Amino acid sequence: MLYIQDPTFEDSKILLDTILECCREATLGGGAYAYASSDGAKLLIGDPVFKEFLSTGKFELIIGIDDITNTRTLATLRNYCDSYDNLRVHVFLHDTEGSRFHPKFCWFDCGDYGLTVTGSGNLTQKGMQRNREVFEYSCVSTDTLEEIKNRWTAWLKSSAPFLKSLDNKEVQKKAEENASRMRTAQRNQARLRRAARLTSEVKQPDTAQTDEDTELVVYIDDEIGSWKFDSNSKVLVAEIPKGGSRWNQANFDAETFRDFFESVPGVTGQLALTLRDVKWNGTLGDIKHRTPVSVSSQNYRIELYVERGISYPDDGRVLGVFIKLSSRTYLYMLVFPDNMNHNALQLMLDTHRERQDRLVRHPTDVEELMSLCPDLPILDYLQCDGVIDGY
Repeated sequence: MLYIQDPTFEDSKILLDTILECCREATLGGGAYAYASSDGAKLLIGDPVFKEFLSTGKFELIIGIDDITNTRTLATLRNYCDSYDNLRVHVFLHDTEGSRFHPKFCWFDCGDYGLTVTGSGNLTQKGMQRNREVFEYSCVSTDTLEEIKNRWTAWLKSSAPFLKSLDNKEVQKKAEENASRMRTAQRNQARLRRAARLTSEVKQPDTAQTDEDTELVVYIDDEIGSWKFDSNSKVLVAEIPKGGSRWNQANFDAETFRDFFESVPGVTGQLALTLRDVKWNGTLGDIKHRTPVSVSSQNYRIELYVERGISYPDDGRVLGVFIKLSSRTYLYMLVFPDNMNHNALQLMLDTHRERQDRLVRHPTDVEELMSLCPDLPILDYLQCDGVIDGY
């Protein structure tokens, strides 16, 4: 079956979802990807479904290092290998002139049948979720699966001189070269983004902090532009209920749960959401996989990250600002009553309040958010006109 991953295509199929579906029944698998990023590895290997597969099944991963794969990628994969005995990772390091390591393929042994996914998407955040990619998903017979496994084994044996460990010195050197190039590009893009925002036509509020001499804190040393969005991206501004000591398990109404978070009320075992928080200094938190929770009391919950020791305020409500990047993938910030952007957001929510005893969840877009709070740190990841991010 041929699938197309395209955020503007109604029948789009996400590569990450397809691979996760493959490993639900698998006991063995392997894959080779030309480019791998730390974020891409966290999206796939860090997902609860893939972790469950690794608890009993084995997976062998081969990654290239010709371009994007860097020190951050290697460290992430090393941590996963240390945590899961059933995961093996090798780096394909070659010295062939005029040739690149360029596969994007994985296979799974499900006992009575096999599954393969072959296409254009790499093991990166963009390749797995956001780029326009094409891939083929195939269910094959045991005989065909045996042929695939034999060919895979033969190729690994033939490629033994090129297959290096994650800690190999040559691999580390090449990874650092890739990382250094990315850091330079990110810093340059950060300066352009800040300049574009400071010269925008949006009126700055009196409380805005827009010192041109303050360099924007950016997410460095991974795939460039993978967590960016544009002015048309969907936004949800929501009052987060107090909910006792575990208020980070935020409740949402069924409509928001279904339409914005793409989760089905009343259904268990759904694919996890990918959530990443933005700090007040503009840096990104860790990728979190959060399985949406739907219980019989009609509470539809999503777990958010809150640093230990932070209590819900006595006065006022915590507000959540969520920006949808792609299917089931979100950047978000928690805005507390003492934060400078809280008043503007709360006033906007109050204009949409229909009942005083109900929380407000207001769907909007980045353009409106920009007009209200142009200095909100999450907007540091807005893709500004004239700024081109690669990969």
